[in-house]
Amino acid sequence: MANVSFDIQWREAMMELLDQLEAENPEDPTLAPRDLAEYSCIYIKYLQIFKKLEECYDQVVHPQKRLDIRKALEGTIGRILEIRLWMVKLNGLNDVVQLDDILVDLKLTPDVLEIPVPRYYVEDRAKELEERAKFLDALVEKYNVKKPSDAPITQLPPLPEDEAIRCIQVNERGRQGRERAHIMQEIRRQSAFEEKIARMGGRQVLSRDEAATRVQAAARGFISRQRTKAVTEAELVFIGMKPPQRDVHNDPQTKELKNLQRRKIVQSENQAEYNKALVNLKAKVREMEGQDMRETIQDRVNTWFVENRNPESGDYPDFPEEDDGGSKIILNPPIIEEPEPEDPAAAKKGKGKEDKKEKGKKGKGKKGKGKKAKGGKKGKGKKDPTEHRSMESLYAELVSNNIIQPIPKVGVQDFLGGFNYLGATLEKANIIPDASLSQVRQLVSEYAILPMASRELHQKVPFCKTLNFFGTPSCGKTLLSYAVANAIGANFFNLSPRNTDAKYPGKAVSMMTHMVFKVAKTMAPSVIYIDEVEKVFCTDKKKMKEYGGGVHEPFTRIK
Repeated sequence: MANVSFDIQWREAMMELLDQLEAENPEDPTLAPRDLAEYSCIYIKYLQIFKKLEECYDQVVHPQKRLDIRKALEGTIGRILEIRLWMVKLNGLNDVVQLDDILVDLKLTPDVLEIPVPRYYVEDRAKELEERAKFLDALVEKYNVKKPSDAPITQLPPLPEDEAIRCIQVNERGRQGRERAHIMQEIRRQSAFEEKIARMGGRQVLSRDEAATRVQAAARGFISRQRTKAVTEAELVFIGMKPPQRDVHNDPQTKELKNLQRRKIVQSENQAEYNKALVNLKAKVREMEGQDMRETIQDRVNTWFVENRNPESGDYPDFPEEDDGGSKIILNPPIIEEPEPEDPAAAKKGKGKEDKKEKGKKGKGKKGKGKKAKGGKKGKGKKDPTEHRSMESLYAELVSNNIIQPIPKVGVQDFLGGFNYLGATLEKANIIPDASLSQVRQLVSEYAILPMASRELHQKVPFCKTLNFFGTPSCGKTLLSYAVANAIGANFFNLSPRNTDAKYPGKAVSMMTHMVFKVAKTMAPSVIYIDEVEKVFCTDKKKMKEYGGGVHEPFTRIK
């Protein structure tokens, strides 16, 4: 595809986005979407727009265009998550929304609901992730830590001698029975052939001409069947019922793949050139206007300090706190709306009782209950036991204890499974169906992957901090955890009780959890995985006795 193709696709996606905004906020309020079916249609349309924008952002080679596409893409992701939350509320707080009947009405296939993982999540941090992977591999090799894929196979206890002999006998008798059945089948086939020859009058010795005629007839029949097959295939290709045979050296899909790879190379070159030009432009602006900008900023800061100086003590205030906006408030103060003027007649009527109430409330405050001013001293926070240690040392210690682990390269698409085509029908019959495997992939992408598009999007859109995967053993719960970590380029912390058993014993477990959450927060994004979590937070004493614990420590010690 050429640059024009992606420009056209981008334009179409933006026009569809504008149409969606108009459909959600029509001039006539009675036409606004209200029920679950209408919001489901809007949700599906946003998914289609999201896929177009994601492909455009991945293939457009112009850096400035990619910045604009990125804003539209993140806005679309945020709107998808907001509509998803509203759909869950309309669905009775059930996360699994059945959309099969909506797809039938829109004449769409279930592939529309498959949410692709945005490729820029990992590609934009490729260099950082590569360096982190090298550092992790070096630590794994240094401390001789086994990877999850290298875990030993569970050794089963040996069979008793009598049972082992019986198993061998059963298998040997089965092998001999299959061999006898094969021999008898050959004997029956040979007998049938002999009977056929006898019915034809016994074996006949053909002359040279008769033998040549039969060979020619067989050869001509084979050639004729091949020609008929070729004509039939050509006819099917002509009417479009069969794809044409691909030429290995002239395959259009191979050409398209090479073209997309070439575009990625051009994209990286253009991005590097853009970054270099941006640095040069900033340096030029700093050289020409830097002194004037510095003086302007200093004047604003000085003015702010003078205006907010304490008139009684003469003390200057501290800089605004980070939660309030920091020094940005000094340079760009928020706009304060002026209160509307009150009607003097109404103000006179309201006087009297309210004034008496206010007077009665004065002086009733308790001593010591007032809040300190922002400039006052803060209370002592909890001391960090690892404040004198570097992040690299904490990371290395967690790797040496196999808490930070390298994980297999798997994706959400590796969690195979189909779509439930009867979900809405079952719900109409008052039967709540379980989520299909396709819906599980969709929910994981929406709740764990899409909110990580950017820091701003993560702060604004609804998201959940924890996900609980439950199911039978070996059904793919750990695979989905690996897939989420790979999709967002996250560190993987394994806090499972069996993995942390005999590590940080006793009260040292608090140090372990502190280190894990400190490193996870500093090196975000991170995935903290806890297997058999139902045993960790169990409160039933009977079940706790049934669960037991690890070899050295109980399951509940990390709670």
